Amino acid sequence: MTSSLAYSHPYTVDETVPLVSVIMPAYNTAQYIGQAIESALQQTIANIEVIVVDDASIDNTVAIVKGFTDRRVRLFEFAENQGAAAARNWAFQEAKGQWVAVLDSDDWYAPNRLEKMLCVAQQSEADMVADDIWFIEDGSLTPWTTLVKESGQEVLAPQVVTDLAYLKNDIHGRQGLHFGLSKPLINRGFLIEHSIFYKPEVRLGQDFFLYLECLIRGAKFVFQPTPYYYYRARAGSLFTKSQLERLTQACQAIKVWIDKDEIKANPPLRRALAGNLSAYQQSLAYYSVVEPLKQKPIDPVAIVSALVQNPYFFVRIAQRLPQIVGLRLKRIFDRGEATTGRRTA
Repeated sequence: MTSSLAYSHPYTVDETVPLVSVIMPAYNTAQYIGQAIESALQQTIANIEVIVVDDASIDNTVAIVKGFTDRRVRLFEFAENQGAAAARNWAFQEAKGQWVAVLDSDDWYAPNRLEKMLCVAQQSEADMVADDIWFIEDGSLTPWTTLVKESGQEVLAPQVVTDLAYLKNDIHGRQGLHFGLSKPLINRGFLIEHSIFYKPEVRLGQDFFLYLECLIRGAKFVFQPTPYYYYRARAGSLFTKSQLERLTQACQAIKVWIDKDEIKANPPLRRALAGNLSAYQQSLAYYSVVEPLKQKPIDPVAIVSALVQNPYFFVRIAQRLPQIVGLRLKRIFDRGEATTGRRTA
């Protein structure tokens, strides 16, 4: 990304440019994208733009977007599918706002989200501000949990997230405050000044690596524990697809980071990053066995071969089993409470 935009901190009020550019990559989300765009346009601050980059959808996603007559909505279309990272990078280049905020096209904002986060940014002089996240299943009316609740931690007030805390709290496959799943408001001038953008070659943890780079470049990251972002869990999302390729790419990305001079010069950070790499490698071993089990018909030779090559699978499954059972039981209990609450309301 290249631009002559001066880096303003935390932000200045200039009516000639949008205060916030809402970045929205889209691919075959015609069923949901209308709600996503509406949630952005109905924010309590009006000085925004919504940049939708359609990644060669084959449904009527584009038609839904074109149905919005609000001039704040800008649509760009890819002729060929290039992935969410490429779509977001394109939107970054086209953005005019002092701040950028990513909104996935199947998610939505609470009406006052951007206003609340801008207030935190101004008060704390932050470069990045993230909020808690509501997790809601597709078709449900009630979120089952939040990012903070799932972390097992208690966060009662806004806190500054350092690069070391970021890595120690966000370890793949383990319980913790996974800041890499958050959708922070980011000062666009900071991104431009440090030439930070998404890495298209990484399919798993794209946000994780972008936020990490921001922190390493000196960004002040503030996390405030009130949820204003609604994340829709649905079939077809990245988390329901094969993990092998994405885990392999994530391992490669971390290996590149570990070899960077700024990481080598910071031993605690390098150890934390190595811990993240180990977790990704363990998950890769686990899914190297799990994925063949999903193939129909099952190939016993392939499964035995995968077990021999990935003996850590047995350790990983032993580690994951209590967590899987616990999460299932918690989700069932939470849904039961929500249903009872609706019936007695």
